[in-house]
Formats: sequence, structure tokens, C-alpha cells
Amino acid sequence: MSNLSSLDPAFYPTPAALVTFNSPQGKTCLLPSPWMGVVWCSPPLLTLAFRHGCATRPLMQGVSRFVVNLPPDSLLDSSPLITWLMTKNPDMECAPELTPWHDRSLEITAIDECPVQLVCDQPVLNSRYGQDVLSGRVVALYADKSPVSMAEALDFGRYTSGRR
Repeated sequence: MSNLSSLDPAFYPTPAALVTFNSPQGKTCLLPSPWMGVVWCSPPLLTLAFRHGCATRPLMQGVSRFVVNLPPDSLLDSSPLITWLMTKNPDMECAPELTPWHDRSLEITAIDECPVQLVCDQPVLNSRYGQDVLSGRVVALYADKSPVSMAEALDFGRYTSGRR
């Protein structure tokens, strides 16, 4: 077992989403979420789960917005990135192989290498079944760095298909 990319994902699961948000100190934080689900499509609501006791709860206190970055498999096959995500260091500036991306209408830094970003507000953080569960309302969607109209009901399957 010399490198993480050769290991079975059942033993070292890759994150479903990379969540970015601004900490109270003004830094961009990055937390991997192993599970993401659609709660409702109109209005679009997402729920993400984090291992209970990770940095989620103290870092997310007082956060008003967050970005759910959907990474491609090629990014998640990177041993340096997966190793870094396992170190529990939430400062995105230190993350290997990730480039911060900022659109004028985004208030939070997103990840340039991710083809889809969902901007969420109204975060609610609860603990259930040994997990910290974060829910939020999707207020903006970017696909390949272009805003997607939110005038119609959001088809999540269109933007999440083809992923693990």
C-alpha cells in the first residue's frame, strides 16, 4: 500500500463535494463532505454530511453562505490532495492542486478545478446519527464558470451525473 490512489475507495472514500466558506477570521476554509443529497428541488435545498467531531461545527458557526464545489474524478484521484484532505487542515490556501476562483457575484471563493459550484445560503447545522449535517438553500449555480439560470426548477441530476 504505497500510495492512496491505488487503494479501494471503499476503504478510503473520496468526497462527494468540497465545501468552501469564509471563516470568522476571513480565511477561505475547505471541508470535504463524503455525502451530499438533494432535499428539495423547488426551492432547491441541499444537505451535506460531515463526520461528527471534525472541524465543521466550530468553523461554520455564524457562516451565512457556503459553496458546494463538485470535483471531477480526475481531481479526486490525486494522492497529494486526498492526503491533505485527511490532515484536517481547513485552510484552502494550503491545499495542493487547487486554485481559488472568484466571480464578481460570488461572495465566497470557489475551486477553479471543479466544473460545478452551487452557492448556498440559510445554512442550518445539526447533528444526526453520528454526523454533522449541513443544509442550505441553493441561490446560484455555476457550470464551467458560467452562471446557470435558476428561473426553473433545478435538475440536480444534470450537474451531478458521471460522478462516483
